[in-house]
Amino acid sequence: MFKIGDILNQRYLLKQPLGISQNGRQTWLAIDLGSHEFGLFWRWEKLNNIDWLNALKLLFFQRSPQYVTIKLLAFSPQLQWSEFKLFEREAEVLQTLNHERIPRYHASFEIAPKQVGGVTWFAIAQEYLAGWSLAELLNQNKTFNQKEIKKIAQEILEILIYLHELDPPILHRDIKPSNLILGNDGHIYLIDFGAVQTQKNVTGVTFTVVGTNGYAPLEQYWGKAVPASDLYGLGVTLIHLLMGTLPEDLMTQPSPIQSDHKKRIDPVLKQWLERLTHPLPEKRYQSAREALTALFRIDAPLTLGQKVIQKTQKIIKPKQTQIKLLQSSESLDLQIASGQSFFWKNLFLSQLKIPVNSTFNFSRLGVLALSIWSFLIVPSLMVLTYFLSTEKSLLFWEVELICALNLSIVLLIYLIDLIIWSLEKTELSLQAEGYQLCKTFLGITYYKKQGKFQDIIGVFPQLNPENCQVTLNTHEQIYWLGKKLEPSEALWLTEEIKQWLYDRPE
Repeated sequence: MFKIGDILNQRYLLKQPLGISQNGRQTWLAIDLGSHEFGLFWRWEKLNNIDWLNALKLLFFQRSPQYVTIKLLAFSPQLQWSEFKLFEREAEVLQTLNHERIPRYHASFEIAPKQVGGVTWFAIAQEYLAGWSLAELLNQNKTFNQKEIKKIAQEILEILIYLHELDPPILHRDIKPSNLILGNDGHIYLIDFGAVQTQKNVTGVTFTVVGTNGYAPLEQYWGKAVPASDLYGLGVTLIHLLMGTLPEDLMTQPSPIQSDHKKRIDPVLKQWLERLTHPLPEKRYQSAREALTALFRIDAPLTLGQKVIQKTQKIIKPKQTQIKLLQSSESLDLQIASGQSFFWKNLFLSQLKIPVNSTFNFSRLGVLALSIWSFLIVPSLMVLTYFLSTEKSLLFWEVELICALNLSIVLLIYLIDLIIWSLEKTELSLQAEGYQLCKTFLGITYYKKQGKFQDIIGVFPQLNPENCQVTLNTHEQIYWLGKKLEPSEALWLTEEIKQWLYDRPE
């Protein structure tokens, strides 16, 4: 049996059990010893038991160890073959996923019987998410209002859009509160792909029952899950969060949402939830994108934790913004200055603070070192050699020339960077048939990217205190629209693009 302190695959140090079941499944919190410098320092600490090495690690690297979640499955006589195939499929699918709110895949490996009690174990290592599952919050008597419900729905639907529009589509098949994590950053994450299925594998009726009773629709028990099956699980989850109604009680009620005097439910939201949870899959929304579009048409604020975006009151365009935005029912055209200078941003000491628990930023250190060398040491050398040299030999003038060239080159680099910072622009064009993103300098386009409208997952404000930005997320990659924006600019721009994407006349 596994215990705290065991090292799996010569890399993962077990720290804490997160869940242990009787059917040969375990989940552990572990430290990735192979994550850059931490593994090296840990091995030295383990061998020498010297505390100052840990202090030295924190002084130079200012980071905490990288935590991962390890899922373990015992290949015992009690294990059914279908369970093993689901575990194997989970590892295969996770390797193909790349979404900011799905835990990143690290590795999958086998643990030999001689290492653990004569039983072979299979393991999957994933990114660890710090936060609370929605099931844990429910158990703590947390109540969710309609604003929070809508924000949770929005973020889950954005993940489902990504999964369902892959080729082939991926169905999660186990949407429920315990598989939804409210992270410390205030966003919702989707975990546990143990019931996942690629839709190309759905060839007929299968007798492997997956999902959780009450959250899985009837067609899933018949082996015919479709994208609307995930929407059913989402709907049941949202009703559970909003009303406290247990999933098994939904079947005994004429309507899944029974309003009372304590909870006055927006009738449009109620209708939206009832359509998500319709017993017949053809009566539900047929895609996550369709459900999200309908959600955005419900006029209510979106909130989660301390993050609030008011939709009941339109966000006014900031007076001092340099963002140019033109839109109609057919198109939206955006032009925004870069607002980002690599050298000048990194030159100031206020930007050189290395935050705790983050990787050491060598670009900032390099810019600082280059600035000190070029603007302090080189000029000092020139002055000293001039006054201390009694004879101005050829070597003296060569040294002076090299120093002057060094200073000139660095000044030229800073000047070019400043010009690019001032004159570079990002242009985004959205139309019904697709999108186009260009980067221009002095009116000359040096970068262009095009894609289909269906590839767009969503647009999000990134309200970092040091650098507010807006991201346009697509299946292929994430595009950054502007840098160093004011929070009001980021919120306004996000709202304008979202309204065009989801609320424009068809």
